[in-house]
Amino acid sequence: MEPDRIELKVLAPALTGVLAIEAVLIVLGPEDHLGRLVWLGIGRLLAAGLLLFVAVKWGGGWGSVGLNREQLRLGWKKGLLWTAGFGSAAAAGAGLGYLFGGDPAALVRMPLPQGGLKLVIFFIVGGLAAPVAEEIFFRGVIYGCFRRWGPVPALILSTLAFVLAHQIRDGWPFNQLIGGIVFALAYELTGSLMTPITIHVLGNLALFGLALIIR
Repeated sequence: MEPDRIELKVLAPALTGVLAIEAVLIVLGPEDHLGRLVWLGIGRLLAAGLLLFVAVKWGGGWGSVGLNREQLRLGWKKGLLWTAGFGSAAAAGAGLGYLFGGDPAALVRMPLPQGGLKLVIFFIVGGLAAPVAEEIFFRGVIYGCFRRWGPVPALILSTLAFVLAHQIRDGWPFNQLIGGIVFALAYELTGSLMTPITIHVLGNLALFGLALIIR
């Protein structure tokens, strides 16, 4: 079952609303690190709620973004299988990289908050709230809109938007690029947005956990 097509009457308010939320986060966000994390989490939850409202108001309901009851029921199970396969492939690739003199750990190193409360909130926001909101927007809405031109253009354009929306500190955005491709493929092949949501959530939590171990 392939993803539904998203009409421009859904894309326009969805894009406008998400950009407005992001602008508010930037302009009115607090200065302290903990406050920014909480503010970001609230923003992601608002974005997810807004996108689902738009899907109901101007689209075909939650099913138009791959989240009807049946899609939810089957999607998370498929997401677990995809996560296991993708994780195994990533581990094999990391092992080969290490054998050939590479540093696979460089792909998971990241600055993590100091302090227990900050770290917990970071895991909740980055490992749950952000992936859910991002999948509804980038795959449910953006991919669904570009899907009218076929799966390949939709995959390329939604992945490009996904990569550009993330702050890239150093080097090539490898994780975002591979992630965007995998999430789009998972949505295309299963028709359930819950599949890439599951992969994205578990993948982020795994990356954060590894970064915590090797820091």
